[in-house]
Amino acid sequence: MNKSFQFRTPKNLIIGDGTISQLEALAITLPTPIAVITGARKDRHNLLWASLSKFEQDLIPLINKGEPTIDELIKLTKFTRKKGCKSVIAMGGGSVIDMGKAISALLVNTQHPNNYLEIIGKSLPLDYPAVPMIAIPTTAGTGAEATQNSVISIPNKKVKVSLRHSSMIPETVIIDPILTLSTPRNITTASGLDALTQLIEAFCSKRAHPLTDALCRSGLNNFSLALENTLDDGNNLKARSHLAHAALMSGIALTHVGLGSVHGFAGPLGGRLKKSHGEICATLLPIAIETNIRAIQKRETSQNIINKYNEVASLVLNNPKAKSNDLCIWIRDILSQMCVPTLHELGFRESDMITTIKQAQKSSSMKSNPVELTETELKNLLEQEPNR
Repeated sequence: MNKSFQFRTPKNLIIGDGTISQLEALAITLPTPIAVITGARKDRHNLLWASLSKFEQDLIPLINKGEPTIDELIKLTKFTRKKGCKSVIAMGGGSVIDMGKAISALLVNTQHPNNYLEIIGKSLPLDYPAVPMIAIPTTAGTGAEATQNSVISIPNKKVKVSLRHSSMIPETVIIDPILTLSTPRNITTASGLDALTQLIEAFCSKRAHPLTDALCRSGLNNFSLALENTLDDGNNLKARSHLAHAALMSGIALTHVGLGSVHGFAGPLGGRLKKSHGEICATLLPIAIETNIRAIQKRETSQNIINKYNEVASLVLNNPKAKSNDLCIWIRDILSQMCVPTLHELGFRESDMITTIKQAQKSSSMKSNPVELTETELKNLLEQEPNR
């Protein structure tokens, strides 16, 4: 092993069917009042509120209204500070957990959020560690429950950026696949392909090391079977469990080694197009893989990354003879079957090209891409994306 690295995960990882039942005992350890943030669908949170019924007087309920925006973050932070909140519980998809992590950080860090934000801000480290938090994902995609950043939309600048600090990794995470059973097919697809993107980009990151490689291999193994079985039968708990495991592995891995060009573009495109992060990542993934491979071959650099892409294909498709081209074909088939829109169908235009590329080049994800892509290669990536 020739690389030095640190390894950070949530202090308590509680994984398995029905583990939401342990929330009551875990909540006792949190300082009160507790900010409890969920999505808007009340029927998805019955188990949460039942588990917290004994703490009713110490709970400050919050509703997350979609992907976090800077204005909503400031509003909710002011409210929770006024209520004296000292800890956070977040239950929902990646957006809910991202908002919960951002609030946990800003409850005790009182500078304007822009001072802490990447790209559009000063990227200052937090002055104080984030307050304790329990994260409970109800989708299998972003891995936000295990990452140290929160993605925030800045509408007036048409970009999404990160608030990032190691203390923002939630102290406790409950991974209960039962909570994902009611996830609609379109969200299952988008979030599942987001997890796949994260696993592939972390595995092929220029910062990858043996420990993150092992995590990624674990998440990638038989991924296609798990996703296809889930799409065929949304109540297939075994398949749902595998996707939840893959998402968690992706979150832990990306925290340590970063991502790549897909996520480099996801922030600028997500802010510009106002569409789901998972759909944007999914539609870019095949052409991003192909672009990286062509760039590596053109520069005659190490064959190691191409071998890694081929290994990804064999793991995902459960076929030792599969190559990266087979993987791209499978991804495009899923995108077509689920009618996932292309960037151009989402509203991306030629006039957006240069600004989007400039913003993407500043992102931390682009810096971890296995090969440095030229502006022409980045432009070709975006132009060729609709070709399925």
